[in-house]
Amino acid sequence: MSLYGYLRGFVDAVGEELNHLAGFEMTRLTADLLAAPFGTSPAGSATASVESTYGWPNSGVVYVGGERIPYSGRTATTLTGLERDPTVREPHRKGDTVVLWTRDRSAVEKARLSLFVDHASGAFLDVIGRNYGVPRYLGADDDDYRALIKTLAYQAGKGRRKSLNELLAILLSDQYHTGAAVDVDGPANQLKASSAAFSPDAVDYLVRVKGTGANDRLCRIKSVSGTHMEANLDPQGSPWWQSAEPLVDEQGVDWEILPWRIIETPYKRNTVLVRLGLAAPESPSGYAYLQGGEEGTVVNLGTVEVDHNIRQVLGVWLDRTRAGTNYADQNNFSGKQITLDSQLPGGTTSVIVDYGAVEEPSSPTTGIPGGAGGVASAQLLADVNERNPGDPPQTRYPLYLGDRVGLIRRILDLLTVAGVIPELEVETLEAP
Repeated sequence: MSLYGYLRGFVDAVGEELNHLAGFEMTRLTADLLAAPFGTSPAGSATASVESTYGWPNSGVVYVGGERIPYSGRTATTLTGLERDPTVREPHRKGDTVVLWTRDRSAVEKARLSLFVDHASGAFLDVIGRNYGVPRYLGADDDDYRALIKTLAYQAGKGRRKSLNELLAILLSDQYHTGAAVDVDGPANQLKASSAAFSPDAVDYLVRVKGTGANDRLCRIKSVSGTHMEANLDPQGSPWWQSAEPLVDEQGVDWEILPWRIIETPYKRNTVLVRLGLAAPESPSGYAYLQGGEEGTVVNLGTVEVDHNIRQVLGVWLDRTRAGTNYADQNNFSGKQITLDSQLPGGTTSVIVDYGAVEEPSSPTTGIPGGAGGVASAQLLADVNERNPGDPPQTRYPLYLGDRVGLIRRILDLLTVAGVIPELEVETLEAP
């Protein structure tokens, strides 16, 4: 009998694994499951005790003895919130098979699909992207990253204006300058706002009009007038954007300006200039000028002063190698002074400080990542202190694209197969 028990256990294990690979999950009742006929709810009819629910979804559908039973919750050994069939009058007995019916793909099929861009996610999608030479950029979710890979890998005519537009739309979708409730003046080819909605710097950029019918289109901003209240649209259009001429009168229309221009340059053959015009962030949270390697003044062995108002302290060290103790890893500061977490050694007269400054440093120093030629701006993501000195507080902060600028440069390098040589230029588009 013991040998038979071992064989039965082995066969059951093999069978369960085959069912799992085929897309079925099975378990067994460990106690009788009473019926619930005609709307009655006897004790024990809404919860099924089973051997295991490992790997099962938190809600789904099972079949027990031919009865289809949706469930809304589970524990390791129960299915809860059962919705019973009132026409079933016989109980299900201990040992009866419980089949999970929610899964629609086998484990083998899921493994196969994970090798395709449309279905891969997370680390699997990262591998596919790297195989195409397109690393995941900072902050990209799976949907944006998937679209980027597909655009680069499958689109014909890379290097054309349409392809550049699609790539930039994926990379900079969170940087659009958006607005609402403008009136469309069809005969005048204008968007009219009740306040200063359009910056003069927006000229030559594309605006996506989100109206109905003919007003759902992409047009070039030809000029801005009326104290920034009117955007005059190009009535002619071009091969790469639509003409504004068919616009019709409409009120309360949403719009967004795409933060780039693609310009054919007259001074270089087969070259286009991709100009990014992005508004600097209005929220101070997380933004600062990263002042690396400044020589701080020791006020006393527990306090150091720097040249600029502080947003976040990264560290205080005794030398530029940043070796040994970081005397300020708790981000404790006020104005230009840093309160150290531990006392400096006696006789210390100066230290090296890496910190985020509220205002642009006037005399950049060498360090991390600054250079003598200018100030590097960066985003400080970890433990950003919300204090914002000044009255009124600063409201504009440096433009930050993360590692998307590097990825855009790599993409532009790839887009030369059609004989077009793209160049990247980044500028700041000021708010009106």
